[in-house]
Amino acid sequence: MTRKARQNSSGQDNIEKLANTDLDPIGSEIARISKLGGALNPRLELPSLSVQIAAKAGLSEAIKNMNSLAPAWADLAKSLDWSKSVALQTEALKAMDLSSAIQRQTEALRAIDWDLGRLRGEPPAILQDALEESSNESGLEGEIRKLRKEIEKKGALLADREADRTELQARASELKASLEQLRQKERFAFLLNQVHPAAQVLLGTDLSFRDQFLGAKECTGFVVSMDIRRSTELMLKARSPDRYAEFISSLSRQLTKEVLESFGVFDKFTGDGILAFFPDFYSGTDAGFYAVSSAMRCHQIFHQHYKSHRNSFISVLQDTGLGVGIDYGNLSLVQVSGHLTVVGPPVVYACRLGGAPAGSTLVNQPAYEILCEAYGLNLHFEETTQDLKHEGKILAYRTEPTPKEYEPSAPMWFVQDATASDPCD
Repeated sequence: MTRKARQNSSGQDNIEKLANTDLDPIGSEIARISKLGGALNPRLELPSLSVQIAAKAGLSEAIKNMNSLAPAWADLAKSLDWSKSVALQTEALKAMDLSSAIQRQTEALRAIDWDLGRLRGEPPAILQDALEESSNESGLEGEIRKLRKEIEKKGALLADREADRTELQARASELKASLEQLRQKERFAFLLNQVHPAAQVLLGTDLSFRDQFLGAKECTGFVVSMDIRRSTELMLKARSPDRYAEFISSLSRQLTKEVLESFGVFDKFTGDGILAFFPDFYSGTDAGFYAVSSAMRCHQIFHQHYKSHRNSFISVLQDTGLGVGIDYGNLSLVQVSGHLTVVGPPVVYACRLGGAPAGSTLVNQPAYEILCEAYGLNLHFEETTQDLKHEGKILAYRTEPTPKEYEPSAPMWFVQDATASDPCD
């Protein structure tokens, strides 16, 4: 007789011995399942032997029999790759937990059942039925275990559903907040290119600051109109339309940047100049000085820019430049085609005074009164006459800076924002 045959014979003898012994209900059930597995292949009874012995004789006897049956275990593992079955039972026995060993044995038999179905090409129904029958007839302990599993399964299902519901609610809230944030940003997005870079940030975070632009209907402030004198002749003397377009567009960008950095609001590009305003609520207590000083610097910008682009013209005019008009008074803030603009008498007179001679800045009477009182030592005013279309000659004030310098105060919103963002403060 070969070694393998002797091992199988020894295993069969042990099983027969157990079958003739009075086992407790659990051990009897294991033996019954093992014999059902043996109906398909007698060698299926061998993996169950150690657990059967454990059910009857205890852990020490089970370990001894496992050692004696080690070659049979190895043969089974090699032939059908049941290493998982061996590991599951060994783990349970080492834990000295009989109920766990039984549960592991059931899992092992299910694994064996699957392997047999794979080998035969069809599921072995008899073993599956035996396992289901064993599960149904395992007594009170089995019923409790079954109910616990059902409760755990349903609890997990409910938890998953609750988690899904919570996640959906959270996502819905996030979407709602994002939509509201988008609507708010769309309300003031058009303003971002019209104000100082620091104000662009503040518009997105300070509702009261934003409402001064969007909520207010009227305000007081200075209006500055800059007009390129002899712009038609300048365009006709350009060497090409493209070169003139580049000249005028780059000039507009520089003038706009100067206005924004002087805490002014860029209104529009007029085709041959720009319109800006310096509202008191935004430009601060020195809004008038910012308006005049930005106009002075814009004169310099035009002179330098025209000089650097002389090669874009067939001849260079000596009497071209900016004419600047300034006025002060009540303004109406209006949103037109997604753009914030101002209307009112100060806009009209600032634009008309923008027809001043190239290189000069003319101030209307209301603006003169405020500027002269606040900056009489820093600005020089000279009376002049300006002939306005449809109105005739009016008194205006040519304005120039004096040698006495003045340092204007930054707007309150800018000071507060700089203080809040200073990491050393």
